[in-house]
Amino acid sequence: MKKRRMGFATIECIVSMTIICIGIYIISNALYNSYSFTNYNKKRFDMLNIAKSTIEDVKYNIKNEVYTDVNSDYIEVEDYSYKVNTIIEKSTEYYQCYKINVVVSNEDTNIRLESYVLQQ
Repeated sequence: MKKRRMGFATIECIVSMTIICIGIYIISNALYNSYSFTNYNKKRFDMLNIAKSTIEDVKYNIKNEVYTDVNSDYIEVEDYSYKVNTIIEKSTEYYQCYKINVVVSNEDTNIRLESYVLQQ
């Protein structure tokens, strides 16, 4: 009479452990990639907010005739250091129209915004 074995064999344990390890690797890799992508987007979002606020400040100064020529400026935001270049050009085609170029850069990325404003 044959005795029937109950339970797992060694090979079944190894196969199940391999499947579990592969699943954990896939999940941890996806979490790491999403974390790094989130950090990259946060930096770009901060740069975009700096550019927008710089444009709004320059627009306010031009509209209220407090026109000051800003060539470059450094702004510290949290732990990151961004370089903000603002170029203001008076348009020759339109009366009292100014073109504003703002470039925010760090060691990896540049964000450039352009806008126009009329002096009142």
